[in-house]
Amino acid sequence: MLRKINTYLGRYQYLRRKRSLKNRPIVWFIELTNYCNLDCPLCPRKFMEREVGYMDPGLFRKIIRQTRKYAFADTVRLHLFGESTFHPDIAEYINFCADNGLKPFLSTNATILNEKMAGEILSSGLSHIILCIDGVTRETYEKIRKGSSFEKTRDNIAQFLMMKKDKGNKDLYTEVQMLETEDTKGEIERFRKEWGPLADRIKIKPLSTWGDKIGKSANKRERHACENFWTRGGFLCNGDFVFCCMDYDGFTSAGNIRDKSLPEIWNSVKAMDLRTEQITGEYNYLCRDCDQWIGEKEDMGYPFSRILKSRRKSEENKRCDLLL
Repeated sequence: MLRKINTYLGRYQYLRRKRSLKNRPIVWFIELTNYCNLDCPLCPRKFMEREVGYMDPGLFRKIIRQTRKYAFADTVRLHLFGESTFHPDIAEYINFCADNGLKPFLSTNATILNEKMAGEILSSGLSHIILCIDGVTRETYEKIRKGSSFEKTRDNIAQFLMMKKDKGNKDLYTEVQMLETEDTKGEIERFRKEWGPLADRIKIKPLSTWGDKIGKSANKRERHACENFWTRGGFLCNGDFVFCCMDYDGFTSAGNIRDKSLPEIWNSVKAMDLRTEQITGEYNYLCRDCDQWIGEKEDMGYPFSRILKSRRKSEENKRCDLLL
């Protein structure tokens, strides 16, 4: 019930373009590290200027406790701009989330997901995992995942899924994911046939241009303020709170959880200034050309405008029924 009320409050304040908010954020992701062993040409890490680091245990526990106390989170993604399986405490972090009533979610390139690590993860409280392998041939995969071995990654994923089956772990939902690119789109059907029998779901992920930083997006829409700034966000590995999972360099940082509480960050001067940018259309470097924003135009009559619209539609449908 409280989650539903919070969702309504967030939507109300977004559509009415409030700057200081009464709803609480949904903590969407926690970046355990921004280190990655690969150099993929389609990843924005090449532009990242912040230091590479690993989230320390004290900081992680503080974030989880603040999330549990102040934020309406259910599932928390333990990944962002790094390969989380390199974090030495990953299994402990997963279990700490589960022990605090959160459903931990992980996405991995699976390059170091060996038998030992697979066993630790399968014995943890992980609820959802995405195993990424972009292609069904060495040529395609290693062109996209620079610095990796197709055979090793393929075998790691197959081993992980077989170990899950042998353990009878029905609580862990598995996805095998491939990016849809010019190189992979001809392999989609084969990808589905090869991995479909082993995973709970096959995911073909659309390619992002990361705000036109990598290529140009053909999907240009009439732009409105992005709802993320009113409803959710997450933490970088140094403790900075940012509003967007596309934020590779902390452009939208509204404060750090080391020296401020989550409510203080959520309604900080910086957070309100970022919402003002969205309202006025004076977007920052990250948001300026983004094609992944979510939202719609301002509606100062919400929720009454929606109620009236629904009633008019219902009356029109009744009139149509009478004519038929």
